[in-house]
Amino acid sequence: MLDRKLLHPAILVFALGTPIVSIAAGAPKNPVTTGVNQIKVAWSIESGLGYDSNAFNAPSTTYIDYAAVPTGTNPTVTPRAQSGFFVPYKAGVEASQQVVRNLHALGSASVDGSLFLGGLGNANESKLELNGGVKYALGEGERPDGVLYTGVILEQHKLIYVDHDTGSSKTNSGGADISNRYSYSSKGVEANFKHKIGGLDYSIQGRYLKHNFADPVVVAQMDNTYLTLEADAEFHVLESSKLELSAARSLRDYSASHARKSNGTYSTATTPLLSYAYNDFGVTLRNRMTDEWLIYL
Repeated sequence: MLDRKLLHPAILVFALGTPIVSIAAGAPKNPVTTGVNQIKVAWSIESGLGYDSNAFNAPSTTYIDYAAVPTGTNPTVTPRAQSGFFVPYKAGVEASQQVVRNLHALGSASVDGSLFLGGLGNANESKLELNGGVKYALGEGERPDGVLYTGVILEQHKLIYVDHDTGSSKTNSGGADISNRYSYSSKGVEANFKHKIGGLDYSIQGRYLKHNFADPVVVAQMDNTYLTLEADAEFHVLESSKLELSAARSLRDYSASHARKSNGTYSTATTPLLSYAYNDFGVTLRNRMTDEWLIYL
């Protein structure tokens, strides 16, 4: 996805008019009285041009491949970094409609990814996401005291599993194609509650996703569920200063992949299913020095 540029410093991005298009269309403030609320729609398209000096993340030096087949041959491998241009792209559409007072139906669709040029197609990535749900406002006006959103998520991720040394599609030791191993679809639900009480702004949000990987039968299965819960709050400690607190916990549980023992051995019969837990905590102090300057600590 476009975020991959942040993960690989070898990538240099040229800003050639990104976004190149950003257009929004909506229902008029005073639509004709047909008895049905009109749907408000906004859409956007973004693109650009980038250059990647190591499209397949090849190692920077030669190495000995102790996992090569036949076992024991241990060949010396000289990786070949491949460079070229790519086109990052992103497009999306959002729609909303008031159902009843304080209740809106929302929907969105987006696609983003990277399209590599010059025979580097195995480095392409793409993601398609569909969202739909309802938003309920607690209070009146443009800025209600609270908002509750619940919805569903559908995603499709495409990533080609390649040999980093050559950029060719990955195969297992028997020669079977496993290049679609990291492509998967997701479905799930999400909820978000934001509220304001006096000088305290807080929010609670959660997301549950089930990832279904292509799972070639010749390699370990990677299907998993992902649950994340987050909470944050902010309040004034001084007239010009705000303190922000945040906490999050995420759980990823695999349905068929097993963990390894402390000695590195792997067994589907004696080791438990693989599971990861992540905890994040944050504290930020924001201080406004002048109308133009903010300091974050």
